[in-house]
Amino acid sequence: MRFPWHERIIQTVFDVYGSPAIALLLGLVLLFTGLGKMKKINTFPITPAEITEIEVIPGDAGESDTYIVTVRYAVGGTIYESQTDDHKGNWYVGKQITVHYNPEKPQQIVAMSTFTAILITAFGGLFAAVGAWLWIRLLREKLAARQSA
Repeated sequence: MRFPWHERIIQTVFDVYGSPAIALLLGLVLLFTGLGKMKKINTFPITPAEITEIEVIPGDAGESDTYIVTVRYAVGGTIYESQTDDHKGNWYVGKQITVHYNPEKPQQIVAMSTFTAILITAFGGLFAAVGAWLWIRLLREKLAARQSA
């Protein structure tokens, strides 16, 4: 069975590097997600909002549920209703929360707390560092095995 070239490359990376590659990739995704959220939290203005709907999308076996939260808020006298997947366990319909909104596109919001964004960034950095360290260690072992052969 023939695989397209990109599938062969991906398969080779995971066959050869396995866990370090997964840890590094997961870490980088979390790191940049957290950094992006932190940038928005630190630069976007805030406004009070009311939760108008919480949709629960059940996860597949072994996966957690996804929450889509709809909020209503006002910016410059205009009422907006936007959705976010930022969710806290104590949220309910009618609860007043604070959202960060994009001043150029007020319908774009972030409802995540600074602490959560820092936590995601920290875990991302940790996963990426461990993945990179394991990868370098694996490469050194392979190089040493080649040189001794």
